[in-house]
Amino acid sequence: MKTLAILFSLCGSLAGSPIPDFPFIYVKGHASVEIPTSLVTIGFDLAKHSKTAAEGESALSDASKAAKQALRDLGVKDKEIHATEILKRQEFGEFPRFSGKEEPPDPSPLPPPDGPAESAGSGKKEVYFTFRQEFVLKITDLKLYPALARHLMRSGEVARYDVVFSATNRDEVIEKLRKAAFADAKRAARNIAEASGETLGRIHSASEMPYSDLGQLVGESSGMELMSAGASASDEVYVVPPTVSESFSVNVLFRLEPGTEPAPPANR
Repeated sequence: MKTLAILFSLCGSLAGSPIPDFPFIYVKGHASVEIPTSLVTIGFDLAKHSKTAAEGESALSDASKAAKQALRDLGVKDKEIHATEILKRQEFGEFPRFSGKEEPPDPSPLPPPDGPAESAGSGKKEVYFTFRQEFVLKITDLKLYPALARHLMRSGEVARYDVVFSATNRDEVIEKLRKAAFADAKRAARNIAEASGETLGRIHSASEMPYSDLGQLVGESSGMELMSAGASASDEVYVVPPTVSESFSVNVLFRLEPGTEPAPPANR
């Protein structure tokens, strides 16, 4: 847990400042846990380029059917395969070629199909079509993962591949971490208030966002994350980690109760 700052009302008089004009304590609460891996989520794309729309749609449809059958053969159930509709994009530029074959498709997300896009290539300009379909696999039978990863990463049909390791009860875990993070923030704020001779009041504001204007003013790093989970495809891609880390952070601003000024001595 990192305590960010304790600031008083004098700073709040700055025009346009997000700092309140009353005494307060601003802290960050954090909670984390290691949980057993029980879910693998794999995302990948299939993509095809073609000179005509009909040809491209047919080619991607065939590739999609073949991919689904290969997944079934590897033990994936139909209910674990989630595919989008085929996305079509008309482009203008040099038709992708690579050694007489189609060049591997660009793995970047396609923008909305709002008309031809100018290509940066220096070759012959022509109109062609790109078709793409996105797949998401949610696998709970973890022993299937190594063979699936090898098949998809070595397939010439796959344009993009990523994987996240998590748990089937992740939502429940996050709710527990949220409560623990708020408890951590309150504990830290109370410790600061007691150490400084102040009385901690109620929460004035709280945010689960990782960054804020107030956080910037009190020196909070913009590199913090709200949650963390899973692993990327570059990390031991054929191995399922036994556990995954989950974490949650909150930024909380507590009011300080007004102090009681000592009574002036009686006149004699």
